[in-house]
Amino acid sequence: MDYLEGFFIGPVWSDTDYKSRRHLSSHIILSVLMLLLFVAFIFRPDLAERLVFVSYPTSLIFLIVLILLSPLLSSFYYRLPMAVRPLLLLLYLFKYILLFYLLLHFFMPLVPKQIDSMSAVVIERMDDHISAAIGLFEFAGNLFGMILGIVAGGLWIVLEMLLLIVAFLLIPLISLGLMKGIQFLLDIVYKRFIFQPVMDGKQRRRRTSGIRDSNVAKGDNTAEMNVSRTLYSSDKEDN
Repeated sequence: MDYLEGFFIGPVWSDTDYKSRRHLSSHIILSVLMLLLFVAFIFRPDLAERLVFVSYPTSLIFLIVLILLSPLLSSFYYRLPMAVRPLLLLLYLFKYILLFYLLLHFFMPLVPKQIDSMSAVVIERMDDHISAAIGLFEFAGNLFGMILGIVAGGLWIVLEMLLLIVAFLLIPLISLGLMKGIQFLLDIVYKRFIFQPVMDGKQRRRRTSGIRDSNVAKGDNTAEMNVSRTLYSSDKEDN
């Protein structure tokens, strides 16, 4: 739970446990989840219609507002009651959902609308790769050149698919890193120029108030001692 809180509120406001651990694996896992959802939306467009409830540009506006509000919310997170903190974590989670909506808006139009047309594009690309590879090995003879061309074309297709998967993983990973980098800079600026001066001012007022109270108490004690001495002197003169 501490690590999850640190992941959402950021290293500037989190505890030392989150700061001392590496965070790349968490971002990779989140990128894989985004990729799987993206693929699911390709094959099941009805899921996108049900799950995407904030359209563009509203999603972008909400994301910017949450990024700007996050330093203020994070600075008071550990001062909130335990029952309220999960609600704030859901708000932070919504920020990542909005980022995923933005990626869907920009990259979903690049995917063919129909699965059949996508399959045709893949098969056509496979034929082109194999034909090109066979042409490269014509010097080896018809049969042997064809075998080498098919193998090389197949490897070419596999390599292209792996690069495509890596690209689809890097896009959300880079987006997460960019968003968290901006959030980190905003947290530092807010903590240094707004939050810390306010906290220092409160501490100075408390110290000043404590000094005043001690001076008042000291003055009262002095007055009581003077009154006691006066009464004692008067009693002594009467005797």
